[in-house]
Amino acid sequence: MGLVMHGHEDVEAQTRRTALLSSQHASPKTLFERLKKAVIKEQRLLIAVSLAVLLLNVPYGRTLLYPFMLFSTWVHEMCKCTTKIIMSGFINVSIVIL
Repeated sequence: MGLVMHGHEDVEAQTRRTALLSSQHASPKTLFERLKKAVIKEQRLLIAVSLAVLLLNVPYGRTLLYPFMLFSTWVHEMCKCTTKIIMSGFINVSIVIL
């Protein structure tokens, strides 16, 4: 059972694999169907990105987004520091005062 002999799978292994592949859902065939499925799956992300792009292009939009921009910058820098700590064990801290 399940043994590979002379580079060929036994019949049971092939049958199991065929059953597994046939039980999986068929993927959408056309580009439109795949795009529609992706939009439905990522709808909240698309709305957030669209809103951000819109706010960046209206007066005072950057002011409204500024706290989120600061937070995303902070997360980015913390991830870089975490990676540096993992890779080398220490970080050099430089403080910039504006």
